[in-house]
Amino acid sequence: MANLRWKNLVLPGLYFAAILCASLLPQERIESVPLPNDKFLHLAAYGGLGFLLAPLPAPAPALAVVGALCGALDEQVQRLSPGRHVSMADWVADVLGICIGLALGRALRR
Repeated sequence: MANLRWKNLVLPGLYFAAILCASLLPQERIESVPLPNDKFLHLAAYGGLGFLLAPLPAPAPALAVVGALCGALDEQVQRLSPGRHVSMADWVADVLGICIGLALGRALRR
């Protein structure tokens, strides 16, 4: 972890901020846009976050926990948006996406 610098956290931080901004959209705005399956969107969004976390100099399990906590925070942020709700199934899709993104990111670095 000694090689971790703040600049390594900028891209994952901005990406997560974009996820949080999307989570703040009211339900009526989301329903007006044709989107694929909700769980697929969670899986893909958090897969991207996991991929961006993969190069960080930390053990993969620690990064997976960080990603899982980000997903839990994201689910709680949705409470602030009209018509949105917290879903354990969404969080599970987030965690699965983080794990897939981390595994893919670490595999491509070898």
